[in-house]
Order: sequence, then C-alpha cells, then structure tokens
Amino acid sequence: MALRGNIPSALAFLPPDPWPGNAATGRAIIAGQFHTSGFSFFTAYTKTLWHVDAGMGEAPLAALHSFSFLHDLRAAGGDDARIMARSLVSSWIDAHGGWQERTWRPDILARRISVWISLHDFYCASADDAFRSQVFLSLSQQLRHLSRAAADCPPGIATLSVIKALCYGGLCFPAEEARLVQGLRLLEGELRTQILPDGGHVSRDPEQLLTALIDLIDIRTALRAAKRPVPETLGHAIERMVPALRFFRHGDGGLALFNGANEGMPMLIDMALAQADIRGRPLRSATASHFERISLGKTLLLVDTGAPPRIPAASGAHAGTFSFEMSIGRQRLITNCGSTSLPGEWPLVLRGTAAHSTLIMADINSSSIMPGTRKPASTQVRREDADGIITLEGSHDGYKRPLGMIHTRKIILENSGETLSGEDTLEGPIGQPFTIRFHLHPDVIASSLTGGDVLLRLPSGMGWRFHSEGVTAEIEDSVYFGAPDSPRKTHQITLSGTTGHKETKTFWRLSHEARKPKTEAGE
Repeated sequence: MALRGNIPSALAFLPPDPWPGNAATGRAIIAGQFHTSGFSFFTAYTKTLWHVDAGMGEAPLAALHSFSFLHDLRAAGGDDARIMARSLVSSWIDAHGGWQERTWRPDILARRISVWISLHDFYCASADDAFRSQVFLSLSQQLRHLSRAAADCPPGIATLSVIKALCYGGLCFPAEEARLVQGLRLLEGELRTQILPDGGHVSRDPEQLLTALIDLIDIRTALRAAKRPVPETLGHAIERMVPALRFFRHGDGGLALFNGANEGMPMLIDMALAQADIRGRPLRSATASHFERISLGKTLLLVDTGAPPRIPAASGAHAGTFSFEMSIGRQRLITNCGSTSLPGEWPLVLRGTAAHSTLIMADINSSSIMPGTRKPASTQVRREDADGIITLEGSHDGYKRPLGMIHTRKIILENSGETLSGEDTLEGPIGQPFTIRFHLHPDVIASSLTGGDVLLRLPSGMGWRFHSEGVTAEIEDSVYFGAPDSPRKTHQITLSGTTGHKETKTFWRLSHEARKPKTEAGE
C-alpha cells in the first residue's frame, strides 16, 4: 500500500479545540494506568501497551487507539503530561506506523488524526525536530489512507468523524487541499442522511446526537477560523440540532438513556450548546425522531414513541418503544437502564425491552435487537395539552406477529406536575403473561407501604407514592448504567399479570406525597 508523499514540516493552520478532558484521568495516565471499558492499560510499559489483543473489544480498542485521552493529559497539564503524550504518540508510531486492519480502521483513524492535529500545540509544538518530523510523516500517511478508505467507513456517526479529519487535513496541510474538497462533498450527503428534520440523529440515540453536534461544530469552527465559507446546509443542521439536544436533557443537565445513550457529562453538553451559539427552547414533540417531552411544574417526562430506526442506523438500537423517563427538578426518578461497552452479555441485555420502563410480553422484546428482523410496523401517537393537563396516548404492534397483541399506553400529567396517571392496555389472546417495569434511579429509596403501594423517596426527601389497581406492585432488583462502565445497583417496581379478556387494562399512578405515610415495617 502506497502511503508516501510530500511530508509537511509544520501545520499551516491549527483548528481550535475547546473540549474539556478529565484531569484525574490524565494524572492516572501519567502515573502509569489508563482504565476504560473494562480494560486497564499500563501506560508506563509502551512496548506492551500497543499490543492489540485479539480478544480486546471494539470500545477499549477505539478508546486507546483514537487517542481521545490526550484531552485528559492536557487537562492534567504540566511538563509531565506533555512528556507522557509524546511518549505515547512516538511509541504508537513505532508499533503501528504501518497499516494494520484494526488500528487503521477508518473511524478510529479519523479520530486519531483529528486529535493529533487539534492538540498539536499541547504535545508537539515545543518538541524537538525529530519528534515533529515523525508526527508529520505519520499524519501524512494516515491522512492519505483515510482519503482512500473513507468509502469503507462504518455507516452512521463514524462517517462524520472521517469528514472532520479530512477537513482538518485539507485545512492544515497546504498540499492536501483535495482532502477538504472531499470532506465537504461527503458532508452534504451525510447531513441529509443522518440529521432528521427535527434535528435528531437517525440513530435515535441522544448521545450520538451530541457527538454529531460536536463534530459539526468543530468543522464549522475550523472553516470560520481558516476564513473559508461554511456550507449553508451545515449551519442549518446545527440550528436544528441544538433544540433537539436540549429536548433530551433532564434537570440535572445529563441526557436521557434511550437507544444506547448514557447520561454524558453535563459540562460537555453545556459547552457544546455554548459553542453552537444557537438560541432555542427544547422541542415539545420530536416528531421525526419519535419522542415526546412532557413538562408541568418541576416534573419532566421523556417518552420514546417510536420503533428502532432502519438499517444501518439500527445496529445498536434498543427495544424500548413507549418507555419513559421521569425527573423532578434535578432529581431522576424513573429511568431506563442505560447502555455499556463492557465485555460480556450486558450490552445485549440492556438493549432488551426488560431494561426499559415499559411493558414486556412473555419476556419477548417488543422489537428484535438483531438488525433487519422484527419491529413494530407502526406506532400511533396522540397528544393533547389543555387546561393544565397533558395527555399522551400511543399504541404499537410489536407483539402482533409473535403473540397477536397490540399494546397501548396512555399517560396523563396533571395537578401542576404532581400527579402522573398511566393506563397500559393489551388487546389480543387470553393467557399471555406480561410485566410492566418502572426502573428507579439508584438515588431513589423504595419501600412498601401498608395497602400495597410503594413510597419512592428522592435524595431531597421528597416522596412520591406509586399506586396500582388490580395488580400488586413488587420491588425487585435492577441495574443502572448512567456511565458506560460504571454499573450501579438499584431497584424497579414491577406489575405482573396475565391477559384475561380481549382487552386487559392495568392502571397505575405516581403522585407527590406531601405527608409521611406508614410503611409495612411501621416506620
């Protein structure tokens, strides 16, 4: 493979990079250890650090070889951080300077190029000429390969990383103007494919929306700083994405856990919104993304009203149709279980319907979590906002093919946000088992009350009473992945039953509890 060409001696332009890192992670790397996605890497032993284990998962491989940790070293600051960064870059070039299938994969390659370029002044500007020549030669080789391999990039969010790297290369290396032209040409098509009319991302994953927004902001910022024209379609996409990102934020500043998203870093989300420099309130209804945002008083609900996206965007989608999350001010109450890249069975388990706050039939997912197979053919949604009462009603046919069932969920938020009423209806054959799950945030304390209700106590001391009719509420164990590799134990409320007549209804209610009720233990 020919990767040679003219080698630059300096960058003609340096793209701004305002994004924060984690100083504690940076200090740990300097001390000799980097932990991510269930793997620990010993940064002091560079001869073995870059050895790619065949059993290493994609997440730790990408985290290590994309060099995103350079942001953490920059956050730690100081000469030790710069020396460690140079050592890691130099040893990587020694080990992987020639093409290798996994570490030169287009998405990993693109992120590495962008980080090496944008953080040049941190780790490279004060280095000796030998190191700088080594870096520029490697960057030139990687950029040329990326240009050839761009068409082989996995579809979706990774393509935007490739486009950003091509744009950076074209702006920063005088002889590589063609890469900028290539990147901007690819950008036009990806904006049409990936960014929905309401500003959501085609994956229906709030965290991928954030990642896409950051990449697009970086491209816009670099073009502006280099005094190049910004495509109108790029500006319009960012304008749509900002209200969509605000749509998915809870009161604590983090993201809702839908379709592979974790909470994310509120500081990073704040910075992305500030860098976008677009005003706009959160959407009420994200009709193209198929989500609803319901808010009264301090109570906020985010509801997934859609089916998983089409291939190829469905590769990591969750079977969470009509699941919802609920927060009170800055405190999360009802959640989904989240997502993880840890090795083992967790990634698939968390994509299943049982890991979401919705109804599951006979332990069968409402959509297959394998791309290209069963999912709801249609979802019907109706919303009404009137006289301080918000009503949302929707149905899906995800259980029609395997079980002959239609699920309808109706929720009503009223009383200034202090009462949430729900009704889950199943239409179809009798004798089918079902469970309705309400996963709780780990900071919520659940206790059984006299009479079968459940008291949910928030960290602030505020109490909410869960009441159900006809079905006994049980408190069971659950898990919460608000961060991708940091599971937390928690609980869930379950309502289990069996379909009786042609139409089976289950009623439940969450209401703010002003006084302290009696628990079964008499507390």
